[in-house]
Amino acid sequence: MLPIDYLMPTAEAFREAGAKPSIVAFSIAALISWYRRRRAERMLIDDGQRELWLLLLCAGGFAFCINLLMGWSDFGRTKSPTVQFITQGALLSLFSAVTVELSHLFRVEGTRKFVIRLFPFVAIFHLALFFLEASGLITDGAGTFLGFFRSEGDVIERPSGLMSEPSYFGVFAGMFGFALIFDRSQHWAVRFVLPLLMSAAALWINAKTIVAVVGIQLLGVLWKNRRDIPVVAQSAVLGSFIAAAAFYITSMAAFDLEENLSSVMRIGSTMLGLNLAAEGYGWIGVGTGQFHFLYREAFAPDFLMFSKEALDQMDPSALGRASAYNIFVRLLVEGGLSSLLVFLIIVWRALVSATNYGGDHGRFAFLLILASLGFLLTQDTYFYPPLCLGLSLAFSLSSSERVSSEKRCELIPTP
Repeated sequence: MLPIDYLMPTAEAFREAGAKPSIVAFSIAALISWYRRRRAERMLIDDGQRELWLLLLCAGGFAFCINLLMGWSDFGRTKSPTVQFITQGALLSLFSAVTVELSHLFRVEGTRKFVIRLFPFVAIFHLALFFLEASGLITDGAGTFLGFFRSEGDVIERPSGLMSEPSYFGVFAGMFGFALIFDRSQHWAVRFVLPLLMSAAALWINAKTIVAVVGIQLLGVLWKNRRDIPVVAQSAVLGSFIAAAAFYITSMAAFDLEENLSSVMRIGSTMLGLNLAAEGYGWIGVGTGQFHFLYREAFAPDFLMFSKEALDQMDPSALGRASAYNIFVRLLVEGGLSSLLVFLIIVWRALVSATNYGGDHGRFAFLLILASLGFLLTQDTYFYPPLCLGLSLAFSLSSSERVSSEKRCELIPTP
């Protein structure tokens, strides 16, 4: 369920909070964990995580209050700024609460091991469905099985399995494939053949997102092992990847704004957000969920006006939420500099926890967080399930280590 980015029944029931069905699954798991913990009268370990999430939420709320006083958001649009603040704030609150609770659930080593061991089977399952669609044995469209995984039952030209579009399949291939390569407990075929097939499939359907996802994981691995890998070897690996990625992206005309309107929309929207921040809105922020209401021509780069999708989002009657296509830019604009810094601190602490713990579990959490951040360089959702899973696994490692040390201390007799 984790790689699936859209499921019609849950999306219709819970909108953005249900578009990714794993959000619903994670929320249910967190609720069960909370209930069992309360019945057992066990408290969450105070690792400082809750306070950081609370600061992140408060930053967006304070910014929204300033927005109301200054009148920045346009209340004349079809979407209501207040409703957007409530719904997007609730989504971010849910992400925070689920991450904290799951980090308690994953303190049990057996639970962590069970989740991590599922990844190869998940990869095989989704890759098999991809090949079934590519061979024409199953098709998408309204009324079909795959139609439930397409936004509004859309038909897409390239196969993507249970992902709604090729870009999400690229994320799946880069995220799962890279993690499997470094999982030493797996058979060599799972570690190397399976990731190779996933990567080849992603490149075949021009899923360019695999470049960002693999690239940031590669940087993280090189940084983590900087003392063990010679500088020459690091430079050779990184240089080879950059050259190959540059050749692939330019061959797809990904940065050719005259040829690729998708790039116009994504790059232009991110630049619009940066322009907003540069105009002074990035200091305090405009409030959670309020980027949509400042998505205006006045802050847009000239080339963005060639995108019909962007023009539709600027229309006051637009029903969809305008996206910054970058979680860091969105946090900067909506929550201000303090919100962005708090988020970076949370991520940094999780990466340090995963690095210090080491082993397969620490390595898995480390790579999952980096892969999620690679994807979020191109999207700005406040609840991204793989990031939730990666953060909760990383924080659970520090908690479980602390619990183990406390138990060891109890076994030492006091004089």
